[in-house]
This record gives sequence, structure tokens and C-alpha cells, in this order.
Amino acid sequence: MTIETTIFSVLSQDATLGAIIGLGDSAKLYPLRVPEDLSSPYVTYHVLSNEAHNKLAGRPDLERKEVEFGCVSTSYSEARAMANAIKFALGEEYGYLDT
Repeated sequence: MTIETTIFSVLSQDATLGAIIGLGDSAKLYPLRVPEDLSSPYVTYHVLSNEAHNKLAGRPDLERKEVEFGCVSTSYSEARAMANAIKFALGEEYGYLDT
């Protein structure tokens, strides 16, 4: 599972964020680009950096990724609510992911 897949899986099932952008496959949650003529509110995300923690020998078994989220809305308070929902939903998502 990739970090992008995990982000979508966690956020598309979050009830707080889902109340704003929808739940499941109908959630307005997009990696990088959004469909043309999409009405707000919606969330975009993409990986900004990917840093491998090298070992002395073999493939790195640990990576650090930095992800940026964009919360788009017609109101500041709704955009802040989306940002807070993302922060709390992903707050416990750390550790190892199998890829």
C-alpha cells in the first residue's frame, strides 16, 4: 500500500471530513489534479518529498514522506474545518506501510 492509497483510504472514510466533502468513492479528495468544473469544497494532496533512510547494505526499509494538502472552499471557516479534520484523521497514521 502506498502513502497515497493510505491517505485516500483514511480520509475518504472519516466522518468529520466526509460531512464536508462526501464519503467513500464519492469523496471530493484528489491526488494532484481535480476534474474540470469541480465545485468546492474539495481536498487535494500530493507528496512533496520522499527521503529514503539508507542502510549500510541492501534496499532502504524506511522512507520519510512529506505530503501537502490543499483545502478548497468558498469560506475560510470551512477550509479550516477540513484542515483540522485531516490533521486529526491522519494524526494516528504513522509507522510502516507495506508497498
